[in-house]
Amino acid sequence: MFHSCNSMPPSPLMNYSVQDTGSSGGGGWLEKLAEALGKAAGELANKLNSLAEQISQQNGANAGDTSGTTGGTTGSTTGTTGSNPSGLSDATQSITSNAQLQGLAQEFQQLMSAIENVIKTIGEAEASMARK
Repeated sequence: MFHSCNSMPPSPLMNYSVQDTGSSGGGGWLEKLAEALGKAAGELANKLNSLAEQISQQNGANAGDTSGTTGGTTGSTTGTTGSNPSGLSDATQSITSNAQLQGLAQEFQQLMSAIENVIKTIGEAEASMARK
């Protein structure tokens, strides 16, 4: 049974288009596919980098925060800081951010694996068809 492309859910990769340079040496469709997939991976890598920097800044701010401790005696603290608008404790925010980072890293790894498999499979199929 044949399904129309219109009935398929939209793919995130449909948001990426590759500009055709119009030159005769612009590469084939497989190269353009690889470029579009690379743009998707690049955007996810930027998100991953941004979250890692955010976690680094949070950890740096928390390491320098000595409020609530005086001479070995712990004072009363609320567990929230001005840089934490969600109202979560520093530990909870850190764990949440690290879990998000791990999730994004797994998503990035899966995307890179899928890109590798797509390009390799199509390239091998083209080589096989060329031999026949």
